Amino acid sequence: MTKRIALIALLLTASCTTLQKILIWEAIEEATRDDATPPPPVVAPAPTPAPEGKPPAPAPCQTWETPPATMKGGGVWKPMAESGHKLVVLVNTRFRGHIVKCEILRADWTVIEAGRFDGDTHNGCRPHFRFSKPGAEYGTDLILRLTLKDGTERAHVIPDGARRWDW
Repeated sequence: MTKRIALIALLLTASCTTLQKILIWEAIEEATRDDATPPPPVVAPAPTPAPEGKPPAPAPCQTWETPPATMKGGGVWKPMAESGHKLVVLVNTRFRGHIVKCEILRADWTVIEAGRFDGDTHNGCRPHFRFSKPGAEYGTDLILRLTLKDGTERAHVIPDGARRWDW
């Protein structure tokens, strides 16, 4: 923990851009996170078998009691969704049930737009957030910020809104 505090103090006093600080913050989180086994998912009861002649019901999505410490893994910035041809953001399934808001911000942390939640039962049970324009129209040097139910936030840098980003 002392190592983490020293790294955070260094980050806060460093003379770098906001985007560089976010990248450094993510590196600190990754380097100092507790590698303990994550809590087991809360699993919904097994689906009732389908009547004969009908396809079986899809497996239920899992919900974790706590969200992950970082946004790494399972996230996608899709600048043009197949339906609607506008930006859609898919978030790691472990955030399922924990997100209050998904926003796009400029490098100075001003909000450009908040996404509209559009479900979390497709594409591996990942929460989907849809936006009003294609990703290219948001520009470059963006920040994707999630606000969670417990009030904490997670942020991820999107260097170019026109490109697909997987993290």
